Amino acid sequence: MLTKDAPLGDAVFGIDNSFASRAITEGVLAPYTARGDAAADAAGFAVEGDDDGALTAIDFGDVCLNVDTSWFAEHELAAPTSLDDLTKPEYKDLLVVPNAVTSSPGFAFLLATVGAKGAAWPEYWTALKANGLKVADGWSDAYFTDFSGGGGQGPRPVVLSYASSPPSTVPEGGTEPTTAALLDTCFRQVEYAGVLAGAQNPTGAQALIDFLLSDEVQADIPGSMYMYPVSLGGRACPTSGRASRRSPRTRSRSRPPRSRPTATCGSRRGRTP
Repeated sequence: MLTKDAPLGDAVFGIDNSFASRAITEGVLAPYTARGDAAADAAGFAVEGDDDGALTAIDFGDVCLNVDTSWFAEHELAAPTSLDDLTKPEYKDLLVVPNAVTSSPGFAFLLATVGAKGAAWPEYWTALKANGLKVADGWSDAYFTDFSGGGGQGPRPVVLSYASSPPSTVPEGGTEPTTAALLDTCFRQVEYAGVLAGAQNPTGAQALIDFLLSDEVQADIPGSMYMYPVSLGGRACPTSGRASRRSPRTRSRSRPPRSRPTATCGSRRGRTP
């Protein structure tokens, strides 16, 4: 948005449903109707209020709280199962989440609490803060530094991550993860691509979006990005595979996560982690 009068590129990928309305309102995107293999599937994830088709869905996943089940077993403490549990005294100083101002997963969690608590969401966050909540700069800091189950041996056994993060914690030679996702805390995150308004090469940008919706790319998304492709034709979604250490994510079998109409979610947010 800061460079919309002189864009630094031709296309953008990674705007999610919590940020989408602001990008559309600010006019940083040009309309384009995708023609890739999964274009029809992508249309099912259209942003509410995006009447011109400025954004094209590429993948999705569920942002959820994760717990280090090994930590809780060692400390003989039952793991929390809900948002309300996190305000109880026995879970004081155990939770870390990314900053909603600088992290799209962090913002998704904020919206999840708004969806769960309605007008009382500020009081819920006050209770979290009083119970020792830590807010990290981004997802990587929270998961790999502060979280006890993320490889960094941090001090906090509850972290905001993804419903698919647990598979990345299966130890070498093992069959079960050492972490679990709390499926009652999830928010469905959809990631979009678009052509930048004023692009020097709009034809190339359009071709890139079609490529992202190709069978080849859609089939590779679960194993390389741990997100779920918008293509729902059974061409993808392996049950195993090595994840990128940036974001261990793939499809969740959770119940439908909380969400809010995208058109109402614009806000002053920085780039994602």
